[in-house]
Amino acid sequence: MTTEQFETIIKAYQEKFEDRELGFDFLGVRFEMAEREVGEVLYFESKDNSDREDVRDFPVYGSDEYEDLPDMGGVSSYALEVYNDFFDPSFSINRGEHCYIIAGDDAHRGNYEITCDEGEIVIARPTVLAEIW
Repeated sequence: MTTEQFETIIKAYQEKFEDRELGFDFLGVRFEMAEREVGEVLYFESKDNSDREDVRDFPVYGSDEYEDLPDMGGVSSYALEVYNDFFDPSFSINRGEHCYIIAGDDAHRGNYEITCDEGEIVIARPTVLAEIW
């Protein structure tokens, strides 16, 4: 998938979101290794690792170090309006990651306990609206 194709899809979802066609208050783009189904509700919580120096410097999923990190209160994603600041399709696809559009009615961009990365939005119990790849 090219950057242009990805941008076209994201812009279409952003327009639907702004026109209130999706029926949710918050919308994000999520990259992850797990396979999800459209319509699936995600009940897990992403982990906070605000002290890391690099956004990719994260403990291995399921490790003791990972499990000891605090929960973020929802599922981490990128806000659609800033996705292109962080997106490199070849990097994500070549790592075997999937890309999803997720949405929900309860979210935050950080609070006194959790510091979100730039452009990050944490959505509580989001629904998978689309699998981009």
